[in-house]
Amino acid sequence: MIQQRYDRPPGKDDNLWHTSELAVATFNKGLRFSNHFEVVDNSGSEVVVRCGGSPLEPGLRKSDGLIFLSAKIDPEQQLAVFHFKSALFSSGAPKGESATHTIPPKMVRLHEWYVRMLTESAMKNVKE
Repeated sequence: MIQQRYDRPPGKDDNLWHTSELAVATFNKGLRFSNHFEVVDNSGSEVVVRCGGSPLEPGLRKSDGLIFLSAKIDPEQQLAVFHFKSALFSSGAPKGESATHTIPPKMVRLHEWYVRMLTESAMKNVKE
């Protein structure tokens, strides 16, 4: 996995690094994967994942984000509806009306493409 080679720091053996591990994970609160994602809530119908910086940075981050994932199955219509919502922000940035967005526009656009690729890739693994 490219991400693992890129920035797998020592002591991160508790992270999931392979798609085969993610495929069977229950995504309980506290689960960490690829040193950039940590499950912060799992209500049973929705999973919320913190992303951006590393979970090694527990406080405010210059690059931060949340991903909300859910799926609802309608057995009568034999239909599954998936929801994927993400937000990229800087939790460590100055607050107030005069504060500017600290995430450069180019990074925001790259994040949008990245989210689209993740979503399309994940949907290819949904079985009928």
